[in-house]
Amino acid sequence: KALMEKFYWLITQDKKQFLALQLIQIVYELMYLMAKYLIIKEKIKINYNLHNDNLGKVLPIINYIKENYQEPLTVKSIGEKFYLSENTLSKSFKKNIGISVMKYVQLLRVNQAQLLLLDSEKSIATISCLAGFPNEKSFRKIFEEVFHQTPKKYQLDHLKK
Repeated sequence: KALMEKFYWLITQDKKQFLALQLIQIVYELMYLMAKYLIIKEKIKINYNLHNDNLGKVLPIINYIKENYQEPLTVKSIGEKFYLSENTLSKSFKKNIGISVMKYVQLLRVNQAQLLLLDSEKSIATISCLAGFPNEKSFRKIFEEVFHQTPKKYQLDHLKK
């Protein structure tokens, strides 16, 4: 918004000295902000390189996890839901997705937490709970593994902008 106001102010001024240079500066600032926004959103895409035809029988499991990520999920509980042993589920999931079932659950939860961090000023404890983590400590650990900073720092850095 501030950039658009600056742009409007520049083009409505009588003085055209350095106008082209100032407009180029605004364009570069906009490009920077768009690239930054895109990078943040790209981190969210957990299933970016997956195609439904490669998912086979794990697609219903992925959908189940997406719908129930806030629940206390385990490989055993997910396997029981789909009448699969823990071993069969783990092997099939790893073969088709490339990561373990629980790693997928963790990444999905971190994804949801990231959205909450970007869109609200809720406490870290609340976000941890809403994202399905068993406790705030496990949330912090996984979040720092993915984003290399604490959830609070991430939230503060991105709410300012």
